[in-house]
This record gives sequence, structure tokens and C-alpha cells, in this order.
Amino acid sequence: MVTVRACDYAGNVGQRTTVVRFDTLSPQVSIVSPGQGAVLRNPVDIVVTTDPDVTAVTASGGVPMIRQPGTNLWKATIHVTEFEGVFSIDAQDAAGNIGSANWYGRIDDSGPTVATVTPARQARLQGTFTTTLSDVQDVSGVARAELWSNGRYVGVDTAAPYSLPVKTGTYSGTPRIGPGRRRCRSGRNDKVGNVRYASTRTWYRG
Repeated sequence: MVTVRACDYAGNVGQRTTVVRFDTLSPQVSIVSPGQGAVLRNPVDIVVTTDPDVTAVTASGGVPMIRQPGTNLWKATIHVTEFEGVFSIDAQDAAGNIGSANWYGRIDDSGPTVATVTPARQARLQGTFTTTLSDVQDVSGVARAELWSNGRYVGVDTAAPYSLPVKTGTYSGTPRIGPGRRRCRSGRNDKVGNVRYASTRTWYRG
């Protein structure tokens, strides 16, 4: 409560009392999604909830968040530095107080890597041979490995080591490639949707 008094030269006093609300508390802000510790790829959709008196919310990089009508939910889409895996949220109320929240996780924008592909390049093969991807690595985990031969889908394996049988002669080459020659490439998909293709390998029948 604040009282203001004013006096004139005749000694008369006038006063008025009013109630003033002092707000020095930071507003509460919580990250609804993504969940802490998640592995994601860019762009990242974020949702936060705040106290009702919050007037503005910004995400890392000064990205303004949009309040959802009739709620205390705010949404935005941002880009998070790969592998750094952190972003912050600042919420400001009408009094200028700021509350913050941080998210920690992993950002994976790269496809899986592979150390070894067999058979070796330029190998001559007969009957049914097996092509294998060894030591496949990815931050978010490998979902599957696919094999393509001469532009045609051969198959998929979802468990390491990623191996697929291929019958020679089943996937014939085009005239420009030549009889008995097979050009194959392998694609690896991780669990957040990134894809990386191994370099094309040429194998021969016979």
C-alpha cells in the first residue's frame, strides 16, 4: 500500500492511498516437447507452457514463439546446432521479469557411416553372394540398410551386421553397363530419418 500526501502553504493536507503490486518473481516456463534427452534432426518443433501473465517468449537465437489462442502454450520451430544438443527458452511477464528453461539432448543431421562393404570392389561372383555392411555407426541408431542394384531395389536388413543375399543374373544390367556387370549401392537410414549412401561398387558375374 502506498500513501501520497500533499501540503499547501496554509497547512492543508491532502492524501491518497493506493495498492501497488510489486512483482519481482520470475515467471515459470516449462518445455513440453521435445522431451529432455531426445535425439532429433533439424528443424526442431518446440512447445512450452508458461504462467498466464507471460507476455513474450523467445527461443535460442531470438526466435519469437507464438502463443496458442486461449492457452498458455507457445510454439516455434528452430534450428539447433548439430551435436551440440541444447537450446534455451526465455519468458517475460508484464513486469519485465524473465524466467528461463533449457533443453538438453542430441541433434543428428547426418546419415550413418560404414567402415567396410563386402564383397570387395571389382570382385567376380557366381551363384548367390552376400553383400554386407560392417561397423555401421550413427548417433541416433541405425534403423535399416537397403541395397540397390542397377537402380532396382534389392532388399533391406534391420539388424547388424547388415547383410543381403543377391542372386547373380537376377538384377540384369542395362546395355550401357554391359553383360554380367552389376553396379550396387547401399543406403543406410538412421532412426530420425537421415540417409547416407555408400559409394557405388561394381561387381562382375562369372
